[in-house]
Amino acid sequence: MNLKHNNVISTIRAIAMSMIMICHFCEYMNSKWTSFFNLGVQIFFCISGYLYGKKEICDELKFVLHSFKKILLSYYVYLFAILIIYAIFARDYLTFKSIIFALVGSGTLNGLGHLWFIPYILFCYLLTPFLFHIGKRFITRPTNQYVILCTIVLLLMQITIFSYFGYFKVAWIACYIVSYFISLRMQYVNQSMIPVMTRCFLCFSVILYSFHVYFNMNKIVINGMKTFFDLFYQYEHACFGITIFLCLYSFFSKIKGDFINKRFVLLEFTDTYSYDIFITHYLYILSPFTLMKLTNSSFLNITVIIIVTLMSALLLHKIVTIVDEKCCIPIWNKLNL
Repeated sequence: MNLKHNNVISTIRAIAMSMIMICHFCEYMNSKWTSFFNLGVQIFFCISGYLYGKKEICDELKFVLHSFKKILLSYYVYLFAILIIYAIFARDYLTFKSIIFALVGSGTLNGLGHLWFIPYILFCYLLTPFLFHIGKRFITRPTNQYVILCTIVLLLMQITIFSYFGYFKVAWIACYIVSYFISLRMQYVNQSMIPVMTRCFLCFSVILYSFHVYFNMNKIVINGMKTFFDLFYQYEHACFGITIFLCLYSFFSKIKGDFINKRFVLLEFTDTYSYDIFITHYLYILSPFTLMKLTNSSFLNITVIIIVTLMSALLLHKIVTIVDEKCCIPIWNKLNL
C-alpha cells in the first residue's frame, strides 16, 4: 500500500472522526446539523470496507478471530473501566439487563449509545470472507453483472436481517459491502472505478434527496408503510455516506506534491488512535459524566473535552497494548493463530 493511498485514506479517517465528535456536540446542543455530521459513522464503514477489499483471505477463521480481537480487546478494557465508574458514581444508570447486553454486544449502557457501532463492525467482519469469495468469483464479469451481484447480496441481507434479526440496520452494513466490492473490483479489474462510482452515487443521492423533500413537503404518510419510509431514510443516509467517502477519495487522490510524498504527524496520530478516540469521547459529551456543563463557555467546555478525550484515548491504547502483549499474543501463539 503506497504512501499516497495511506494519506488519502488517513485524511478521510481524520475527517470522519471529526464529524462524529462534532455530531455529538451538535446533538448535545440540539443543533440542526446533527444529522449531517452523523454521516461520519457511515464513512467509517466505507473506509473499513475499502481497506478490507484489498486483503487476501486465505484462512477465514484466523481472519475473523484477528479482526474480532482488534475491536473487542479495546471495547472490553473500556467497558470494564466504565462499569466500575458507573457502579461507584452513577449506579442508577446500570441495570442487570443493560450490563449483560453490553457484554454480549446486543445493547449499550445508558449514556454510551455510540457503542452500537461495535456489533455492526463485527458483523461486517463476519461477512467479509463470504464477500471475498463471492466477489472473487464474479470479479472478471462485466461491470453491470458485478453491480447486479452487489445489489443481490444487499437485497438478501436486507430480507434475512429484517426477517430474523431486529437489531441491525442493513443500510449501515451496506456502506461496508458497497465499498468492499468497489475496492475488490479496483484491485483486480479497474483502477479507475472510483470516479465513475462517485458520479453514480452522487446522482443517486440527489434523486433520493429529491424524494425526501417531496415526501416532507407533501407530508406523505401512508398507513401501514412506516417500515418502508424508515428503510428509505436509512438507505438515503447510507447513500450520502458512500457519496461523501467517494467524493473525498476522488478529491484527495488528485492532490499532488507534499501531500503524496510527506509523512504527516496528525494523520499518523489519527490512524493509530481514531478507534480509541471514538470509544472514549462520548463519555464526556452525552453521558451522565458530561463536561459540557463544566463552565458557562461552550468553547472552553469543548476544548477541555477534546483534551481529556485525547488523554483517555492514549491511556486506553497503552493499556490495550500491554494486555495484548502480556496476555493475548502468548495465547494466540500457543493456538497457532
